[in-house]
Amino acid sequence: MTAAPTLENETVRLDAIEHELERLRQANRYLMTAMDQVADGVVIFHPGAPGGEPYVMYANCQASMLLGMTPDRGLREKSLSELARDEVGSEVLLKAFAEALGSMGGSVCRCSMASEMVEEGVVCDWRVRAVVDEHGALLNFTARFEPVREEVAVVAGAAAEEDLDAQTRRLRTENMAALAQGIAHDVNNLLGPMMAQLSSTLARLTQTQTAIDAELEEELQLMFGALKRARQFTQQVVSTARAQADARAPVDVMKLAEETVRLCRAGSNVEVRVHAAEGTPWAQADAVRISQVLQNLVMNGMQAMPRGGWLDVRLAPCVLAADNEEKLNAGRYLRIEVADRGVGIAPENLKRMFKESFTTKPDGNGIGLTTCKRFIEEHDGAISVQSTLGVGTQFSILLPAVEAPHCKADAVGTDMPESAPIPLQNGSGCVLIVDDEKPLRHVARCILTRCGYQVLEADSGEDAIRIYKDEARRQNEPDVVLMDLTLRGGLSGTEAARDILADFPQAQLVVTSGSVTEDVQRIFLEQGFVDVLAKPYEAGALTRKVSEVIAAASSRQLQVA
Repeated sequence: MTAAPTLENETVRLDAIEHELERLRQANRYLMTAMDQVADGVVIFHPGAPGGEPYVMYANCQASMLLGMTPDRGLREKSLSELARDEVGSEVLLKAFAEALGSMGGSVCRCSMASEMVEEGVVCDWRVRAVVDEHGALLNFTARFEPVREEVAVVAGAAAEEDLDAQTRRLRTENMAALAQGIAHDVNNLLGPMMAQLSSTLARLTQTQTAIDAELEEELQLMFGALKRARQFTQQVVSTARAQADARAPVDVMKLAEETVRLCRAGSNVEVRVHAAEGTPWAQADAVRISQVLQNLVMNGMQAMPRGGWLDVRLAPCVLAADNEEKLNAGRYLRIEVADRGVGIAPENLKRMFKESFTTKPDGNGIGLTTCKRFIEEHDGAISVQSTLGVGTQFSILLPAVEAPHCKADAVGTDMPESAPIPLQNGSGCVLIVDDEKPLRHVARCILTRCGYQVLEADSGEDAIRIYKDEARRQNEPDVVLMDLTLRGGLSGTEAARDILADFPQAQLVVTSGSVTEDVQRIFLEQGFVDVLAKPYEAGALTRKVSEVIAAASSRQLQVA
């Protein structure tokens, strides 16, 4: 005779089930993270209803980005017809899926996929496999696809060849944008905790400053300025890959060089001097990119002088005739010279200096000078190098010159970011932080708690929904939700936000994203988010944004009342 279950036994059983569910959730997060590292697009399809089409149940980040969609939007619930660019592509895919049912090895096909970045679509090679259970019943389809790297078809006519070249360039641009977005996301996750913590430390340091603290603060300000510059460079990677509008404007390169040198020489035994000849003009340039070029050249020069010494950065006006050696347009230019007194470069290596595969550093990758050359040439300028072994090396840069603007507002992009952090703002309320990066959650929690806020944390979309609903039932509905978009596994930030807003339309959700443009911000506001907080963010920017959102919500409630 079986004994009746006791309350204690039932509790133990439920605890065991919950423990197993947590293990499964953790395994799922690890699996999704691993899948997002795969270079190809990976998609799992539901077979669909009888007579219907298969539709997407899961797609990794690469699958989304290859088709021009951000990872937070993804491909979920899209049918085969929606993935294909046209009816021909749809028929090819449907045929491949049908063939996969009767083949142990699956099937392959090539078709043009719909893309939100490339109007003509993206030609991809597909590998489709049917997954069945032990009884032979169809469970799902798994598929991998990748853009066609080489065109194998024979195409007649020069016009057709030009079309293929254009398509290849578009595919390369699309892949670069996807890669850049992934790099920016990972780099911003690394910068985030450092920037938030360092800005918080600086803010507290200024409140009780001593003579020792003043010296420490100066060093921390340099570090903080470097972080802000790294954030700008990360944003520049994304904008460059997406071929966004030209960001060039009149730039005071003298001031830019002084700021860059101040950062580079911190803690070094090399003295760096900046000289500007009389009548030195400004340059028509992107301040972020030119600063990156200067930083690269100055750091290279300092590394060439391990025992210390002098390094000079010289600026002067220059006029080029029509038949100049650099093959630039005739006119006025700004000449920048970075000269070290280091070990020099061997003659056989000078010709290879700007090649991506070349480097003389044991831990180098050879892309630093290649990037410098590309940036300068994109500015309609030129870069060259001269060197003598045992004497030193000099890099020379030419940039189109412009007169210094009479109005400061005309100089867009002149200034690099100020090193002073945004002041912290105290307040009260409940903040829910949704982010899968534990270090960033921890730092953000410490900052907000110190400023008077109650803080809750969630590392997944599912947890965010559960916590929000639980707190609402306790009459403690979060005043602000800081929602990361690219959460590992499970629901994305956008999907979690949609579920929260469905039950709590008054919820105040703020996007925390590393790639915020005006277009992106408008899209999120249309989806129900109330604001955007760019990552990586400072401690002051975090507290200010939370304070602004709570104040705006309170104001709206008073107006309604």
